[in-house]
This record gives sequence, C-alpha cells and structure tokens, in this order.
Amino acid sequence: MIDHPALQWPGILMLGLFAFVPGAQADDIGQDQVLQLVEQGRIAPLQQFIDDALARYPGRFLEAELEFEDGLYIYEIEVITRQRKVMELEYNALSGELLEVEEDD
Repeated sequence: MIDHPALQWPGILMLGLFAFVPGAQADDIGQDQVLQLVEQGRIAPLQQFIDDALARYPGRFLEAELEFEDGLYIYEIEVITRQRKVMELEYNALSGELLEVEEDD
C-alpha cells in the first residue's frame, strides 16, 4: 500500500514498469523514485494526469507508467472509455502538456 496521498487512487497502477518502445531509449522509474521526484517538484503528482485523461475520455483508469525518455519524464496513462475503447495518453510529467493520444487495439 502506498502511503503518499498523491499516489493513492482506485484502479491498477503500474508505475515503474517499462513498456518497450521500439527505437526509443527509456529508463525504468521505480515507485520510490517517483515519490522522490514528486517531492522534489521534478514531476507533478500522477493523480492530476489521471483526472485529465478521464475528463477527456470518460470511463475508467486502467494503468499508468512513468518513463524517462529523451531528457523528459513522460507519464503514459491508459483509460477505457464508456464505449470500451482503450486510450493511451502521454503527458510531459513536469509541465502537464498532453503530448500524444492513441487508441490501443
């Protein structure tokens, strides 16, 4: 159980697990490091990204990952819409900028 309020929510959380992206170099981010980065102000708390993703695509939160890629921390958020489409949203974990949206097959 995670004791930090910024990292508590219902659903499946997969922080620190690396999703292999062909041709891209990304580093694994562990749960303890995520908490440390939030406390240092180097990334924003995950919950705000989950809230934004669900506002854009109402449904349920599925999972989240944090990667360090090309000098940026990137949150990857997956939600399933009410229409049963799985959407993956990528955010700059510091600025909050939405970088990419994809529908997973």
